[in-house]
Amino acid sequence: MSAKVPTDFYSKVVAFHKRVECANVSLVLNTNRLKEPFMGLGYKLPSKQQPLSGIHSYPAIFSYPETPQANIWPSVIMLLSAKERELDEAKNIVCEHNSYGDKSSLTYFLFRADPNVTMIIIFNVKKSKNDSQVDAFLKDLSKQLSLRAVMEELLSK
Repeated sequence: MSAKVPTDFYSKVVAFHKRVECANVSLVLNTNRLKEPFMGLGYKLPSKQQPLSGIHSYPAIFSYPETPQANIWPSVIMLLSAKERELDEAKNIVCEHNSYGDKSSLTYFLFRADPNVTMIIIFNVKKSKNDSQVDAFLKDLSKQLSLRAVMEELLSK
């Protein structure tokens, strides 16, 4: 029965990226909210284990097309910290604009996919807070990640 509910998250992100021409789509883990200390991605020798701190306590557990530029990541972390309460309050999409003089403008869309994971979409241009494509993508992906779509399909049978 579950074969009838295919979900290819990677292809959804790639298709969305091409359709809206965003700079990056990332899932960011907030390790400060975990019950157990997070030692980083991958295996670590017991003698080399150190809890992550600072900017490293927010690793991108998924990023497409690549990890955001190093000069943008501190802004992403500051934005996550500043919007923590707003992201926790409801399943709202948070939109924030950053302008860097006359040169460039960035738009960040944030959505809490899980209590410890936030999805971030970064655009290199100023976008509307009410972008329907971004809104639909984030809500659909959230539904898929939380397995609500699978449960609805299974329960309807």
